[in-house]
Amino acid sequence: MNGAELLVKTLEDNKVNYIFGVPGDIQGEYLLFKALDQSNINFVYAGNEQSGVMMADGFARVKGDIGVCFSTLGPGATNLVTGLANAMQDNVPILALSGQLPYSKQFIFSHQYVDTVRLFDSRDLTMSASQVGSAQSMHRDVNRAIVEALSGPRGPVHVTIPSDVLTDNAESYPEVTINEEVIYRDDVQISRLEGLLKENNSAVAIVGPGVARAGASSELIQFLERTNIPAYTTFHGKGTMPNNHALNIGVLSRHSKVAKKVLNEKDIILTIGYGPEEGVTPEMWQEAKHVVHINASEPRGVHIYNPKLEVIGDLRNVLSKIGADNQLRMTNQKLDEMRLVVEMPDNIDEMFPYHPVQVVRILNETLNSDSLVFSDVGLHKQALGLYCDKQTYFSNGLSAMGYAIPAAVGACFAAPNKQVVAVTGDGGFQMGNDRSLLTAKEYGHSPIIIVMNDGALGMVESRQLTALGTTHYARFKENPNFKRIAEAYGCKGYRIEESGQLESVLKDSLNHDKPVVIDVPIQAYHNVKMMK
Repeated sequence: MNGAELLVKTLEDNKVNYIFGVPGDIQGEYLLFKALDQSNINFVYAGNEQSGVMMADGFARVKGDIGVCFSTLGPGATNLVTGLANAMQDNVPILALSGQLPYSKQFIFSHQYVDTVRLFDSRDLTMSASQVGSAQSMHRDVNRAIVEALSGPRGPVHVTIPSDVLTDNAESYPEVTINEEVIYRDDVQISRLEGLLKENNSAVAIVGPGVARAGASSELIQFLERTNIPAYTTFHGKGTMPNNHALNIGVLSRHSKVAKKVLNEKDIILTIGYGPEEGVTPEMWQEAKHVVHINASEPRGVHIYNPKLEVIGDLRNVLSKIGADNQLRMTNQKLDEMRLVVEMPDNIDEMFPYHPVQVVRILNETLNSDSLVFSDVGLHKQALGLYCDKQTYFSNGLSAMGYAIPAAVGACFAAPNKQVVAVTGDGGFQMGNDRSLLTAKEYGHSPIIIVMNDGALGMVESRQLTALGTTHYARFKENPNFKRIAEAYGCKGYRIEESGQLESVLKDSLNHDKPVVIDVPIQAYHNVKMMK
């Protein structure tokens, strides 16, 4: 057995089914791909390495397990940076593997050499970055990285694999335990929290993505119901409780004056599965009496987020324990005054170009209730965050344009029987990840891509107009024909030409067995009153 074969065995032991990426031409990688061909692992060609990371990201978010991506050395590895920074901000577990020159040639100015351990060993990019020391240590080193990606605050890890490690003999390698049980000591903190709740009259929760990652939605709802504590959700926390639940008081925006007033008036704020990287920061509740952090890991960004009490543990277990005796019911809760009511704008039904909220409303009415929606960054992200009633995934921490399409394709591999939709702008579509359409087609997947087309980087243009009264470089002189780009990849393309056409096109798109791109003209950002 050589190092490449041991790497594949290690991935199989961890139940890896897909690797997203781009192969390279160094010798050891040939052996790796030969070993993959003889395994149950599918290598999915992503077109470029950034798309590969983002496919692994979408896969991991939907599957609830680790996503795996691969790059070759040098420029292949450097193309991973944006995708890994995105996953790091949003706590997505990814194992990123990169080939490398043999140890004997790893020195500055070697052809295509970049010190990938040094490059990725940054808390802005990964939880850890390491290099496999030898063929015999492959099993140990890769397993350690996987455990770290899935432990505590989840996140991406990067492992560099020199070509000689892939070709060397790996017989008699030491085996290690793959899964390590984490034992939490949360009883004392839970007792302190229960005392705090008994001493006060009102509380509100802020629910972030940690709840969904822990699979703790039902435990969350039961906890809120027995304590009568209402909850705001962050953009990433959407979907953890039904939109129509009485205690769901809205999607939290840092711009909401109502939410700021509520948060500063309550006795206790419970942040559940929350992190400040989403943009909803403690500046919103500076006058709050008590802030309690409930999560699987310690707070991040402690210089701005310093809660009074931390309850660290498995969220399913913690939420099941708090107030289990039903003696902690809050009574001073005026839900109607706390609720964030987001009304549909008036007179948008016949508007053309479309109002972005009308596009979201059509998605809500047409898609199945269990559909998966991936949002890119821009005007449409705000509309989806406020109005979409499906499970929606965002690049929220880093807010990386170009995310939605490859992430949606990755999600197709994790949930092949669900409707998957990516909503992007005309700027985001052109961020270099459109080859992902062909990847989806090659594997028999049929995501729908909605291109909200305003002929500009809409948010940039609007903010320039607000600040300067004019715009610079944000409006495009010309856009490509998105319908024909789709057709060039062998996919189905549509261009919406009039009001009322989108409904029928979207319904028709659900019946196609290949990816669909729908080019939807929308109002310019600065003309959309609901976003003011």
